[in-house]
Order: sequence, then C-alpha cells, then structure tokens
Amino acid sequence: MDRLVGVPMLTGLATLRWMGRRSRRESWSPRRICVYCPGANGDLMLVTSLLHTLATQTNCELLLAVSPENRHALPLIQFGQANVVSPIKKPREAARVLASESFDTLIDTHQWSRVAAMLANGNRDVFTIGFQTPHQFRHFAHDVAIPHLASNHELQNYQSLLQPFELNTQPLPPKLCVAAGENDKTRLLSERPFAVIHPWAAGYLHTLRQWPSSRWVALAHWMVDQGWQVYITGGPGDQEASLELAKSCAHSSVRSLAGELSLAEVGWLLTQSEALVSVNTGIMHLGSLLNAPTVSLNGPTNPDRWGPTGSRSMNVNPPSGKGGYLHLGFEYPSRPEEIMSEIELSVVTEAVEKVRMPPSSSASTHSPEDCSCPVN
Repeated sequence: MDRLVGVPMLTGLATLRWMGRRSRRESWSPRRICVYCPGANGDLMLVTSLLHTLATQTNCELLLAVSPENRHALPLIQFGQANVVSPIKKPREAARVLASESFDTLIDTHQWSRVAAMLANGNRDVFTIGFQTPHQFRHFAHDVAIPHLASNHELQNYQSLLQPFELNTQPLPPKLCVAAGENDKTRLLSERPFAVIHPWAAGYLHTLRQWPSSRWVALAHWMVDQGWQVYITGGPGDQEASLELAKSCAHSSVRSLAGELSLAEVGWLLTQSEALVSVNTGIMHLGSLLNAPTVSLNGPTNPDRWGPTGSRSMNVNPPSGKGGYLHLGFEYPSRPEEIMSEIELSVVTEAVEKVRMPPSSSASTHSPEDCSCPVN
C-alpha cells in the first residue's frame, strides 16, 4: 500500500513543492533542524551520528522526531535536542505532530517509505533533505536528494545526509549515553561476572534471522562454564519465549530479563558485561556502539550494510555464503531458506573469546572482523 498509493501521491506533492524549490535553496540558512527518524531502534542509534555532528559543529537548534517503535531509545540520546513522537503508522496524527513544531530544515532518514517522505515534505516552506534510494521512488519532493548506496554501511549512508551543510569536518560517530545503575535492580545484577544473549529479531520474517534455540542453550552452558551468570534480554513481547529458553537451559545461572529493564538499563548492563551475543537487531547495535564486546549473528542481513561498528565487535556469518541479501529489510527470495542453523557453536564461542581481547590501537571503529568459518 505504501508503494501503490504513496508513489503517485508523492509525485503530486513534489509538483507542488517544485514551484518553491529555487527560493528555498537560495534562502536556506538553517537555524532549527528536525531530524526525522521513524525507523527501528537500531536506525535511531546510528542516526545519532547526525545529532552528534550537528550539535557539535553548528549553532542550530535540534528537534528529533521519532516513532512509537523507537521512542524507547530516547533516554540514550542527549544532545540538548527537543523530542517528539510522530506515529508513521497513523499518517494524519503524524502530520499534525510535525505541523505543530517549528523548524526550517528537515532531514528525512528513512530509506524507502513513501509515507515518511510525504510527511517530511508536508510544509512547503521547510527545506528538506532525504535519500534517493534506487527503485523506491521517494525522493522527488526533497530539495536535496542524497544517493543511498547499497555499497555503504548504513552509518555511512546516514552521515551522507550531512553533505548539504558543507561542514569543515568529518561526521562524528554515533554517541549514546547510559547512566550507571539507574535503579537497585541493575546494580544488583552487576555483583558477579555475566554475559548477555539476545536471541530475538523483529520485523518482517524475523524468525529467519534467529539462531536455533538449541544453539542458544548450548552457548548459555558454555558461558556458565566460564564462570558467568547469563542474562537473556528481550522486549515485553519476548517474555514468554525468553522464560522458555531459560527453562530449557535448566541452570540457576541462566535468567531471563526480557521485559524487565528499559532500553537505557539494558545499555548500562551491556557496558558491564563480559560479552554480548545477539542476532542482528537493535540490541546488537546498542552493545557495539557502547563498545561492549559484541558478537553479531548474521543470516539474511548483510553485515557490510548493517553489521556492528564498534572496535570490539565481530560478525559471524553462515559459511555457505547464502546470507547477506537484506539491504533494506524486505528483499527475501520467494522461498527463503533457513540458514542461521549453519552457524556452529564453536565459531560463536571463539568469536566471544576474540572480542573480549583488548582492542588494538589500530582497530577501525567501522570495520569489525567477519567470521564465517572456525576462528584460527
């Protein structure tokens, strides 16, 4: 529906905005910038690179417009910006929220949604910047359309949205803030060494991005053998599955925390952990950006596009090479194969040992190592 209805509507909106495009470009002098991020938690965490750069390198006021799906990450983001929640799944309400705010520039960070592009361009007086993503037909109304490249990590694509500002410095990295021990619960959790596992993906065909439960049980047993407590994280919707997984582990050192902690509290937990092993999802990005030892289990998701960016992170990929076809999140084949089971426990445990080693001084913050076969 987004594509069927959105493309013709966006074409009409672009025609209306085209008449004022020249004057907007000639008079553009940003003072209050709205960074519009209606994507998932992981998207918003990477988008903090824009906020970090704009807050540090300009004198502009910042407004961050998010969605109900990623608003739980807001406590992690502290750049003096104002925040609003604009529900993209309710376009009329979302449009009212954006119309109630005052800004002269909007950066649309969504890669493919035509609805997001229409909401971003709802005010003819606002200068807009957004992606020109191949075959998505969403860029027509933007004053500046930045090519979205499948050859780039998504962090680099987000940072490319800063090009129109012509800053004299490289974009700054994403930055998240967590408070140490926000409540008594999190302080108690840190009394002994522990590791965190996050088995749950979300979104379209999410089960194809999850590792088999039997492998998680085996990994938890290996972690217990290292002398660690094991915490299973997840959202409220993951509580039942997390409790069942903890029960399957049949060990008092394995405990589910799904639905018990806020995202900010999980972030603090990760900074104290021995290691995080997660499927490729928002929690993986959270751990990586906080420089926790992080292992990302990738299947359909392309690690070059969406892998962890921290220097203490590592990708583990199916050895057959059949994965890595997801760039925007929906490009599954008509009959997708289950490939996550190709990832062996031994590869994951050796990756955990490797990310726990002190990072070398030459380690890149954007090029974690890949592993699709046993680590030597």
